[in-house]
Amino acid sequence: MLLIDIGNTRVKTCLCKDGQLYPCDKITEGISPSDDIVICSVGPSHPEIENLLHGHKVSRLTTDSPEARRFIPDIPEGYGVDRLAADIACTCAFPKSYTGTVLVIDAGTCITYDLLSIKNGQAEILGGTISPGIRLRLEAMHNYTAALPLLSAQGPSPVIGYNTETCMRGGAVNGVLWEIEGYIRTVLKQYPQLKVFLTGGDAIALPQDLQDIITTDPMLLFRGLQCMFVSKENGN
Repeated sequence: MLLIDIGNTRVKTCLCKDGQLYPCDKITEGISPSDDIVICSVGPSHPEIENLLHGHKVSRLTTDSPEARRFIPDIPEGYGVDRLAADIACTCAFPKSYTGTVLVIDAGTCITYDLLSIKNGQAEILGGTISPGIRLRLEAMHNYTAALPLLSAQGPSPVIGYNTETCMRGGAVNGVLWEIEGYIRTVLKQYPQLKVFLTGGDAIALPQDLQDIITTDPMLLFRGLQCMFVSKENGN
């Protein structure tokens, strides 16, 4: 089975074979004519992907998908399917006997924070937050000022910048780090047994004292698709 994640910025693909996930560099890499395809999309359509679909059984994750509602029965209207897939991956990460609170952080184009209450193999979405990611912060500084340059996130990002570029990049990169750290510490005050899952292209290493409660997993969205669609086909 081929799993496709169409995001706001990038398209990522992953093959699921024999219960294992294998990231692909190209959409067509490793796929056979008999493979099913699962699509999770929050971004624009891609002709290359649409052409690939011919001849395959295609499943598209939506908030109405019965595969999703097995794990999260009450899904808010307008909830992003990328968030939904990551939330379900975290739900599946625990045994059905687990009861607790989980914070799912996806640091991509936007940073999403989803707070879940998990019990008996299902999750309730308690709420969350959405804020701009590193790239959006850098673009906003360029687009809404007269003189600030358009920067990549790659490069020095000191806490105390020494020129315009390092001041901008330091503000964007460290701002995201401090926001994520501050969000976790604030939620911990209300939920001391909190578990945190961190994913996304801009996932940042957090302070050592938080490491015991954090699981960093760049494949989280794909694990959610695997849990919903592959496990279902296997009768689980």
